[in-house]
Amino acid sequence: SADEEVLDASNKGMNPEINKKAVELCHKYNIKVKGFFIIGLPKSTYEKELKSIEFAKELNLDYCDAYVLTPYPGTPLWDAPNKFNIEIIKPLEGDIDWNDYFQVGKDGLPSKLKINHPNITHEQTRELFNKWRSEIKGGSTYN
Repeated sequence: SADEEVLDASNKGMNPEINKKAVELCHKYNIKVKGFFIIGLPKSTYEKELKSIEFAKELNLDYCDAYVLTPYPGTPLWDAPNKFNIEIIKPLEGDIDWNDYFQVGKDGLPSKLKINHPNITHEQTRELFNKWRSEIKGGSTYN
């Protein structure tokens, strides 16, 4: 994320300025850099996600991927979603199809959305994913 509040809420232990300096150092020494971004982290908003797309462009990354936030059992998000102000769309007991929990399916598109985010609708999430794919080294879209 390009937003420090989002990174802090996600316990990432970094900030955008540190990330920018790290990428600059890698470029200086001809080390290829791949960025991984997650759409829908706690405290994010549609506007903050757009800011992250612009941030990724400014970094001039060699490779870049964006994924939709997907909670997994045993993670802090799964165990305490209220702490992160995110609602998990959990499967019914005994009806768990873990294929739905792949972050990206075999076709390169995100699996079914597994969260209800307080600041980003499902429609906006799909739009943001498509924007990442069309504007940052990629091309697949999510329908």
